[in-house]
Amino acid sequence: MNPTVSKLLTITVFISISTMGNLFSDEEGKIKWSYTGDTGPEAWGQIAKEYELCGVGKVQSPVDIATKEAVYRKFSTIKFYYQPLPIDIINTGHTIKVKSDKKSYIDVGGKIFRLHEFHFHLPSEHTINGKYYPMDVHFVHKSDDGEFAVLGVFFEQGNNAHPELEKIFNAMPEERGRKVKQEGILVDISKFFPANDTFYFYDGSFTMPPCSEVVEWYVFEKPISISKDQIEQFRKLYPGNSRPTQPLHQRSVYKNKP
Repeated sequence: MNPTVSKLLTITVFISISTMGNLFSDEEGKIKWSYTGDTGPEAWGQIAKEYELCGVGKVQSPVDIATKEAVYRKFSTIKFYYQPLPIDIINTGHTIKVKSDKKSYIDVGGKIFRLHEFHFHLPSEHTINGKYYPMDVHFVHKSDDGEFAVLGVFFEQGNNAHPELEKIFNAMPEERGRKVKQEGILVDISKFFPANDTFYFYDGSFTMPPCSEVVEWYVFEKPISISKDQIEQFRKLYPGNSRPTQPLHQRSVYKNKP
C-alpha cells in the first residue's frame, strides 16, 4: 500500500483463498448473481456467505468522486510497461473480459503490479460529482505479494470509433461463457489511457462479488472517446452491468495533482 494513502482497509479473515481465486475465474461459478432483480447488487451480500462483504463492508467500490472534496497528495507517476496483447476474450456472463499474458505491468512507487485482465461496464461504475459516463474499463493488476491495483478509465461518446476497442468488440463473443482467441491481432492497451495523467486514488474493493476489500483504486480524471456505435455494440450484450456507488464512510479520496 502506498505510504501516502491512509491504510484504511484490513483483509478480513473470512475471505478464503478459494474465494479470492474466483476473482480471476472465467466461469460464472455455482453462486448465481446478476445486476437486476433478486440476485442484483442490493442482494449480493445475502446470496452467500462468501459474498457477505458486498452487504456489510465499509471499504466498498465504486464510489462517487466529489472533486472539490478530493485531497491533494504528492504521488509518483504510474509508470506503464505495457506490451501489445493478442486477442484473448471471454464473455463471462457478467462482462466482456480480456485476459493478459502477464507480461505487461505497472510500477507504482517502485512496486510492480502485473496486468491480469481488463473488462468493461455500462454505464460507468465510478461517477464524478454524481455524473455517470456511458462506459468505463477496469484494468486489474496484482503484485507478487498479493496486493491489487485497479486502474479505471471513463469512456465518453465521440464522433469516431476507438481503433483498439474496435479490435476487441469485433471479436467479442455474444454467447455467455464462450472464449475467443486471435493470436494474429494485437491490441495496444496503452491507447486506452488519456494523455492527461491526473487521477484519483483511494482504498476500496472489487465491484463484483465477492467484493473483496483489497484494492488500490486509481481512477483517471479525463475520459477517452469512443463512438456511439461502440457503446451500442456493448449495450446489446450488457444493457446494464454496473454496481451502484457505495458510501465512503471514513475514507478520503485523493488526487495526484492540485
